[in-house]
Amino acid sequence: MIAAPLGAVTHLDLWGYRVPLKNPLRLGRRTIDERNGLLLEWQQAEGRVVWSEIAPLPEFSRESLQDCIRQCKGFFANPGFEDVDGLLAAVSNALAPAVRFGLESGCLQLSLPLPSPPPIRSCRLLDPDAPIPPDAATATCVKFKVGRGDLETDLDRIRRLLDAMEPRARLRLDANRSWSLEQATELCAAIDARRIDYLEEPLRPGLSYAGWADRTRIPFAWDETLRQDSLPDLDTPGLGALVLKPMLAGLAKTRDLVDQARVRGIRAVLSGAYESNLSLDFYACLATFWGLEGPHGLDTFRPFSMALLQPPRYLEDPVVRPVLGRDGLEHLDRLL
Repeated sequence: MIAAPLGAVTHLDLWGYRVPLKNPLRLGRRTIDERNGLLLEWQQAEGRVVWSEIAPLPEFSRESLQDCIRQCKGFFANPGFEDVDGLLAAVSNALAPAVRFGLESGCLQLSLPLPSPPPIRSCRLLDPDAPIPPDAATATCVKFKVGRGDLETDLDRIRRLLDAMEPRARLRLDANRSWSLEQATELCAAIDARRIDYLEEPLRPGLSYAGWADRTRIPFAWDETLRQDSLPDLDTPGLGALVLKPMLAGLAKTRDLVDQARVRGIRAVLSGAYESNLSLDFYACLATFWGLEGPHGLDTFRPFSMALLQPPRYLEDPVVRPVLGRDGLEHLDRLL
């Protein structure tokens, strides 16, 4: 049995969820119409319940949902720990990132009185295949995917977006590792650098960012690059932000990258990976607890047709959804 500072954990249950999406969601080469994931329910003796989530993202996570189920059952089959510290010490890189996140985030909630999820500034995430929505005109920060077609098409959409946005609003572009250095800097030269917050993952895997700062004033940001086997050089000139997805990296690694960004004066931006509202609420708590300024990349709840267990609490402008209660979950196992 795990003994936590806030009381003993009497039960730990593994649940599965399946939430239809309002519209099909394109993820890399794949399109999904529902989001599947796992929830860990940590029940304490005094009646307190903590939920944490395990939700690998198709096309971006190496582990499948079945891998995560097997790892959870195996981890607790012969537990050699008696408290939260012991559990965390047993969490190793042999576990998939999503499983590590579920265990680490559950333990953090058990161990610390985290703040309630505050309404938090999020960067408005636009669907690149849909018309520009009216609320983009009033958003202070907008994120838009580029690199799916030719540069001229991207430039036309960027210019129309900037024309629709307030002059002080900032645009974040995400190329998902689509371009050569020459293509990326050609696009940068054709847009107003003062309006661009950063260009996320512009270069194809394996290409060097060494000459980036000599070619453009627009900072670049790393996301997928941070999850490679070896960490890139965080002192590379031109690096402006680390986009951190705790579900895809694990919570401990995310915290380490936050610390490394802070000592270098680089922004750390928390970003969702289409998890449920439960994890997005948790990220809002983390942003406050870790002292991270926004806007963060937490505008990933819009495709969901339902919230899990409770309405989302982190949104400045609430997105109203029906709530899928406990009776809508699938009980998979009692782990403790």
